Amino acid sequence: MEIVEQEYLVIASVDLEEAQNRAWETAGTPIDVVRLLDSEKVSDEVLSAWGFVPRPRWLNWCTPVAGSDADFLGALSGTERRNVRLGRRFVEEQKLGLRVAPELTEEFMDEFLDVYDRQVADMPRGKNFARRWRDRLLSAADQHVSIALRDGNEMLAGSVWHVRPERSVLQMRFSAASQGARSGRALRVLYAEAVAYARESGLAYASLGNDPSLFGQLVQPGLFNFKSRMGFTPVPSGLFDASLDGEFADRILRLGALPDPSLLVTWGQHRGTLFDGHAQIARIRPDGSGLEQLTFDDRGNWFPHLSADGRPTSRSRPAHRATPPMSGSKRRSSLRTTGPRPVPPPWSSAVKAP
Repeated sequence: MEIVEQEYLVIASVDLEEAQNRAWETAGTPIDVVRLLDSEKVSDEVLSAWGFVPRPRWLNWCTPVAGSDADFLGALSGTERRNVRLGRRFVEEQKLGLRVAPELTEEFMDEFLDVYDRQVADMPRGKNFARRWRDRLLSAADQHVSIALRDGNEMLAGSVWHVRPERSVLQMRFSAASQGARSGRALRVLYAEAVAYARESGLAYASLGNDPSLFGQLVQPGLFNFKSRMGFTPVPSGLFDASLDGEFADRILRLGALPDPSLLVTWGQHRGTLFDGHAQIARIRPDGSGLEQLTFDDRGNWFPHLSADGRPTSRSRPAHRATPPMSGSKRRSSLRTTGPRPVPPPWSSAVKAP
């Protein structure tokens, strides 16, 4: 058994024998997550009996570009369509310049990275990946698209997109915006412009890039809400990049190091396959015990609204934020569990409690 601290979590990696013997219980050190090695060789039934939840390692957020801008926006909720309209009004009223360029230049990258640096500095767990990628992106400048929103010569928001004709997708690498531009809903405008560019370029899909399937460790849970509301769907990243394929099978012992609620996107009952299914809601105690599935229908349950007893009083498809769970010593965290969906048919399903 190997125990390492990894991005705010203490993770113990165990083999099959150590999992059977629950070796972590005698480790003598606090552990947050137990991760089973070579979990692909273990059946769903055995994983469930041992208390492990399998999930894709990475998720790629993608959406069909639709036939027109009106079709793309028409698939969003009324609230999100209004947000895009308000963002476009902000750009117009502030007389900002919006430019989509089928190129990536050193001038753009350096200006963009200044905005990105400031955004990351304001994040509670920000990592400056874009600056590390600067030279690599510029070495493939002809494969990228840049989008910039400027007030005169000052960049307020920008994003970098990778054109991938072999997958028929325009995939975002990085995006950033000033606080004022974020308040003005400017990123929504940039993303809608990227979808339009992909459509006009004959690509079938647009993607908001890759995220770990555990929201709350590296990326904040709110990012799941935002990308979902913008009409993008999480699918296993292995569909687009073989290097991001594979799964984690985790037994969560404690959640104290993560925000509450945190979100976990899992294989559900369709592990490693591309079948129809349905998103479900579950809850779990902060100490990792009591994983309990709360919904069992075929409606696709997304964000829970919790009552005093911790049960969902209502739920919806991507439009609402989960409210905090009840307080007290027996408080339960709202752990959002769902399965990703392939492109384009939807699929998702719940993790059943062990």
